[in-house]
Amino acid sequence: MLVCASPGQNTDTRTGLSAITYRRWPSRTQLLAAAIDRRVAPLGVQPIDTGGLREDVIAVLTAMNSRCRAAEIVPDPGGDLTAYLRRQAAAEGFEQMNLVLHRAHQRGEIDTRSLSTQVGRLPVNVLHSELCLGATSVPARLIAEIVDEVFLPLAQITRCERPSRASFASS
Repeated sequence: MLVCASPGQNTDTRTGLSAITYRRWPSRTQLLAAAIDRRVAPLGVQPIDTGGLREDVIAVLTAMNSRCRAAEIVPDPGGDLTAYLRRQAAAEGFEQMNLVLHRAHQRGEIDTRSLSTQVGRLPVNVLHSELCLGATSVPARLIAEIVDEVFLPLAQITRCERPSRASFASS
């Protein structure tokens, strides 16, 4: 809740914000991110359970993308808000991916015991990289490519038994 300054309170003449506001949101970036949280579904909520690994990962990446797209509507000449939202979306995306992978493991779609941490984090890392390279949002087609052409093939390979080095030496 944004608190307005009463006549007796100190206000920042540049922004018109009170000291009370600054106690809750120490920077303009955090204040704007909080306002965006109220309008855009925060990623911190439980990820959608679509019943399939592919669709769940696409849902996580789409939510990350939507969160970052919200920065387009706010003037951000220094890029601080955009960078903040990207970092926040990536951190929350990693948490959601852990939940998605756990659910997929419970459904028998993937063996998370043989899945490396880096492969599990890969979809979020790739989307975050795309967003940091200048895009304020990415098309749904690219999200599907990240999942179908990068993540799922690697996740499926880790499900298979890895050949031992001895089998390579004998061939």
